Amino acid sequence: MNREQAIRLGRHIRRLRRASKLAASDLAPHVGVDASQILRLERGEVGAPQAALLTRIADYFQIPASDLFSLAGYPAAAGLPSIEPYLRTRYPDLPREAARQIVTLVHASQMTPPRKAQESR
Repeated sequence: MNREQAIRLGRHIRRLRRASKLAASDLAPHVGVDASQILRLERGEVGAPQAALLTRIADYFQIPASDLFSLAGYPAAAGLPSIEPYLRTRYPDLPREAARQIVTLVHASQMTPPRKAQESR
């Protein structure tokens, strides 16, 4: 994992934690590390976080582990990351508003049932 990926991953984990109104010391025992490790991870100071730790963080926040693996530059064993981490990883220069619009369209398309093919008579 390069420095840019470490920073992106850390920012994402910090957003998840703050959105849940948790301090690092609240999250740490749930994922099996101390608060200083969480803070180092969020600052992008961990060059190669263990896949098991990323999986525990993902499980805690009920997101696919592949989201965090993607941000860390790790191959995911199964499944695809959700659209937000994919866009941030694949298109780091994509403006936030453009990314938001893409996410909105993807989520809207997932809520629309697929059209049934018309039967030929």
